[in-house]
Amino acid sequence: MEYFGLIDKLRDYCTEHNWIFIYGNEAFANYSIDQNKIYPEQRVLVADFTCLPTIEGSKIQSMTYNGVMMLGQKKEYITDSNLNESPIQKYDTRLKELSQLLTMAIGQISCENEMEVSNLNLKYDLNKFDMNVDFVACSLNFIQ
Repeated sequence: MEYFGLIDKLRDYCTEHNWIFIYGNEAFANYSIDQNKIYPEQRVLVADFTCLPTIEGSKIQSMTYNGVMMLGQKKEYITDSNLNESPIQKYDTRLKELSQLLTMAIGQISCENEMEVSNLNLKYDLNKFDMNVDFVACSLNFIQ
């Protein structure tokens, strides 16, 4: 992968898996999610990263991408993410699977692009944004 190419790889991964890809901060993500028609079982990956190149002489020697990735899903065919659904119901119906999918995606992207992952920290963000989408969010570093 070329330097500064992480976002391209994330976008490609989402296209391959039929996920909606949104890049940018939370305000932009909220707007973008509202603009997309999310059907049952549709997954949304939101990403926002900073780049920290290490330069020796005039050449980049390494790159660290610090950021956040969030994989979300509003509903399945049976339930809909809403304020009345309990956290354990959300975990049982979508958060556990989303956790597995997100960590698998991170592993696959890092492996295919010869990057290391550090400081991976996952949490659940429930009823996020105006559309009440449930997310598994993580902060992490990709090191290239």
